[in-house]
Amino acid sequence: MTESKTLGKTQFQQVREFHLGFDCPAPEEPQALNDKLAMNRAAFIMEEVVELLHATAGNDDRFKAFLPN
Repeated sequence: MTESKTLGKTQFQQVREFHLGFDCPAPEEPQALNDKLAMNRAAFIMEEVVELLHATAGNDDRFKAFLPN
């Protein structure tokens, strides 16, 4: 059995490697996101939540019931 490449790495290091793999900004040290990047990430997360609810609902009527009035 092979060892995981993430063994002994911090979560920050793992995320940094992921970002580098996709040619995204990856600072050497943790830092706050700028407003534009924070909003982009929030939008992607919201999109994933909508996709999760849609997949969980099974049909459009049940999905619409998940949405706020």
